[in-house]
Amino acid sequence: MELRLFDPTIHPRTLVRHFRPADFVADNQLLDGAYKENVIEEAVKIGVAGFTGLSVLTNKLRGKEVYQIQDMAQKLVLRHVNKNIRYLTGVKQDDRQFIIKCLRSLVSEGTMFRAYKFDIKSFYENVSPHEVVLSLQSDIGFSGQSAAALKSFFVQLDQLGIKGLPRGLGLSATLAEYLLRPFDDVVANANGVWFYARFVDDIFIITDGRENQKSFETLVASALPKGLEFNSKSDCMDFGAFKKNDTGLENEFDFLGYRFEVHKPERVGLANKIARKVTLDIAPSKVRRIKSRVALSLLKF
Repeated sequence: MELRLFDPTIHPRTLVRHFRPADFVADNQLLDGAYKENVIEEAVKIGVAGFTGLSVLTNKLRGKEVYQIQDMAQKLVLRHVNKNIRYLTGVKQDDRQFIIKCLRSLVSEGTMFRAYKFDIKSFYENVSPHEVVLSLQSDIGFSGQSAAALKSFFVQLDQLGIKGLPRGLGLSATLAEYLLRPFDDVVANANGVWFYARFVDDIFIITDGRENQKSFETLVASALPKGLEFNSKSDCMDFGAFKKNDTGLENEFDFLGYRFEVHKPERVGLANKIARKVTLDIAPSKVRRIKSRVALSLLKF
């Protein structure tokens, strides 16, 4: 079996690996060898000289600007840079369903604990691309060629009036995860933290409840990268100890599109184990969003 070493250079043999089946459906001219080679040559030129212009399609999704790169050569370079970052840093987005399963299991425990919910204000728009590029340039494992291409990409975005990380691009999601790695480490390893989860800009933390709430909230806020802040004060919930004959709903909250209803701890089963009943359902906000999409689709039809 032949082992292929990772090659971070922007070169025809590395760029050709980034074509996807959907590319050939969107532009059937790519089926022509000469045309495809020309696209690759243009991508190599971008790798050498940087981006000198961008072909960007803009749409709106839930009131936010979403962007798509139209030019195939530009797409190839951005995909290559994205792969470089993922390969060398190991950044990846956590699985939403796995987070929900873990959280459901933890809040069903019958012990005392405290939970915090945070969300970052206009996350993608408020990220400083300059800070991201500087951080990558200081990473000795990251390709200088890719760093230069990335820098020129953000210069072009700035000239188009697009600030922060453009929503809709896979590269933006990767850079966001890369930027927040130090924040994740600080919070996950803080004293008293039992559970920490972040999905893009939504954060959920469970602690032993012994910490000073205000001091902990200050610690979490101060760990955010430069330019970022939370939307508002955290949603903080205390979960108490077991009390005989004390039943009913203790706390309810929404996270990642789900509504959690957590009841007070009770003795359950033959083992008389102390645990909390947890009811999980689709969050009302998500139901409204789905209904709106269905209605708008019918109106459009």
